[in-house]
Amino acid sequence: MTIRYLIVTGGDAEQRSAVFGRLATARDFVTGQVGDAFVIATHQRMLLPAGPIVIGEIFEGSEPVAPQESITRDGRPSASELLNRFWGRYVAIWSEVPGRLCVLRDPSGALPCYYRLLDGLTLVGSDLALLEQASPARRILNWPEVARILGAGDLRGPATGLAGIMELPPGDMLTITGGHHKTRRVWDPWDHVESASSMSFEEQAGILRCRTEMVVTALGRAHTDRVATISGGLDSSIVALSLAKLAGSLTGLTAFTHDSSGDERRYARIVANAASARYRERILSADAIDLTKSQVNHLPRPTGRPFFAAVSVMINEVAADVGASAVFNGTGGDNIFCFLQSVTPVVDRLHAGSPLGALCAVADVARMTDASYLEIAAATARRVFSPARSRRWRSNRRFLAPAQVEQAARYDHPWLAPRRAARPGQFAHLTMLLRVQNYLEPWHADDPIDIINPLLAHDLR
Repeated sequence: MTIRYLIVTGGDAEQRSAVFGRLATARDFVTGQVGDAFVIATHQRMLLPAGPIVIGEIFEGSEPVAPQESITRDGRPSASELLNRFWGRYVAIWSEVPGRLCVLRDPSGALPCYYRLLDGLTLVGSDLALLEQASPARRILNWPEVARILGAGDLRGPATGLAGIMELPPGDMLTITGGHHKTRRVWDPWDHVESASSMSFEEQAGILRCRTEMVVTALGRAHTDRVATISGGLDSSIVALSLAKLAGSLTGLTAFTHDSSGDERRYARIVANAASARYRERILSADAIDLTKSQVNHLPRPTGRPFFAAVSVMINEVAADVGASAVFNGTGGDNIFCFLQSVTPVVDRLHAGSPLGALCAVADVARMTDASYLEIAAATARRVFSPARSRRWRSNRRFLAPAQVEQAARYDHPWLAPRRAARPGQFAHLTMLLRVQNYLEPWHADDPIDIINPLLAHDLR
């Protein structure tokens, strides 16, 4: 089931009592305490001695950390130790000193993390429904942020479309002291960017393959019955064939349309057969999409996802039919493996001082995009002589009122800040990782099936 949690800290006894009274009807939750903060979470919660409460799943290498294990060396948790030694799908909570609470969201962003402050009381939770159950209040739209979201598209910031509801970005830590809070970035992707490697392409590919299989199988071991959505493409095939190495049952599921462009069953069957998996096919019809109903009313942002409504119904039905507790997919594969259809690789090769490599990249881009060599050369020249273009987030201001256009242009992000010696391809890669964050949240706050995107794990970044 979807991992859900709520952290309550600060406020007076009357405020806390009111919160707990409203949560009395919450089912399938367990409770814990860190300092003066109370935590409720679904059964995935782990209470670790001499350390933080970790909600979700946490691994050291390929092995899950057991509930009785300590994840601190000296009994004093730190964000850097957690991030350097462990990976997973988690939110960690600990008390640095009495009265100071730390909340760390892992860099994958697999578990949502929202918070609100109410007269000294701070609530941190996995979803809007829990926050509103704990503190009922009329929803007030944050119109400037709504305009920014509509203009910036998939670029998320800490603010949301609802006033008073904030999001803790992946890799950030929230520190709460009394009625005050601050956030800071403790994981920066630029710390993991290499300008060059002494290893050969084959060596790097081998490491990536081993690491990917390790991540997928580590996440899969917690479930004996699994569904893998497959299309026959690279990303979902990697996930399905990695899961096939585990004991238990595996069911491959593919969706198709009557149009040939949406029918990849021939390839999906090959993958299912190679994985020795049971196989299911489901028709994806436009009739299953109801544009009169919002599919994101459980989220604090106007993210359009009508297609996911039909997909979620189909996946939940198949998972229930085969008794699966989790669904694995290849979401984010294009992003993490940096599947580009632009001249960026050519520009990167030129930046690296490799004219021959640039010519090879031109041939690759031509083969992938069906563009002519002349078109590629012209596009490359534009990028070389206008480097700022490759570092600019593309906005979409169509249909916005003139008064909101300026607000929509606010789309700065710390990952996109100018960096010396950074290549266009590195910026493009980080841009792709930012875009996918908008599509990772559960289709419903209380989905009975856990949706897992293993290719976006922190350990692969």
